[in-house]
Amino acid sequence: MDFQQFQAMMANFAAEYLDPIVKAKNAREEFERATDNAFRDIFSGYTEMTSTIDALDLVATLVSVRSPRSNKVKNDDYIKFRICRRYICWNNA
Repeated sequence: MDFQQFQAMMANFAAEYLDPIVKAKNAREEFERATDNAFRDIFSGYTEMTSTIDALDLVATLVSVRSPRSNKVKNDDYIKFRICRRYICWNNA
């Protein structure tokens, strides 16, 4: 199974799991299952993995492109800056 297949599987699983919760909320009813905490843990782990893979893809891109023209900034400092800037943007979006 590749990552895209895993993403599709998680999207289908999450949609099926959350559907009764959404329907109950729309009907202003309470709905809770014994597995809700496990679902939150699994989905939280999944989103953390996805964010990490996105960050690694960004690092690969930054390593493969040209750094700024100025010699005032070292290549590794430029990459650190771009990663930190991007990470802050992701967390504040």
